[in-house]
Amino acid sequence: MDIDVCIRPIGTMRCDFTERYETPRQPAFAGEDVGVIELSPGMNFEQAVVGLEGFSHLWVLYGFHKNKPAERPVVMVRPPRYTSEKVGVFATRSPHRPNPIGMSCVRLVKIEGRRIHIQGFDLLDGTPVLDIKPYLPMYDAHPEAITGWLQPGSYFKVCLSETAKTQQTQLTQELGVRLDRYASVQLQEAPLDETRKRIEVLADTQGVLSYQEWRIHYRVDLQAQQVLVTRFERESKTDRNEESEGSRNEKMLKFDDE
Repeated sequence: MDIDVCIRPIGTMRCDFTERYETPRQPAFAGEDVGVIELSPGMNFEQAVVGLEGFSHLWVLYGFHKNKPAERPVVMVRPPRYTSEKVGVFATRSPHRPNPIGMSCVRLVKIEGRRIHIQGFDLLDGTPVLDIKPYLPMYDAHPEAITGWLQPGSYFKVCLSETAKTQQTQLTQELGVRLDRYASVQLQEAPLDETRKRIEVLADTQGVLSYQEWRIHYRVDLQAQQVLVTRFERESKTDRNEESEGSRNEKMLKFDDE
């Protein structure tokens, strides 16, 4: 027998992430950015958070509000980079699910009335929050768990050169653009994989990551598992329209002198 379940969001996520490709693939790989869950007014939720301040981590259930409705539920998906075979959607954390519900474990920073400040999240600005529960390590942590088809991956530490740091400071102050955060999210896994849409490998250990009109140049130290972002460049609109293969480097406009 079919049962309809009516769920009303308890609040909304507020943060700087506005596009899906800006967020980490898992909250464990998120940086130190702080976001805020704003609980809905008029529901006495100020009382609902009493006692929550004593916990270090929370489970957050939310809706994938930017997913387009599918005519039929997605049942098979191909996880990025971990396997070449499709697997069942219930064996993955794909956001494209029969019910578009996500779940993330986040760090609690502080609570101010109806505002819950968190770190280590992978939610977008405007995400509807459905529920919040405390993380209990004695029940929720299972280090002996088996991960099925998922093989442990190699993760890279992403750093900025002095040139890139100077450029990023200027970008933040003048344009509010955070290329450093985008690079950290996108390059922590498989930074030299040319099958990824926004990556171009220039040499064995050098690459360019695209972000809108920006190009992020970097070098990879495979032995140290580290990515060094060397500089940012901005591509002009004319160059994007006229660009031909093999001429990209000549048509770049440097954002700042090295």
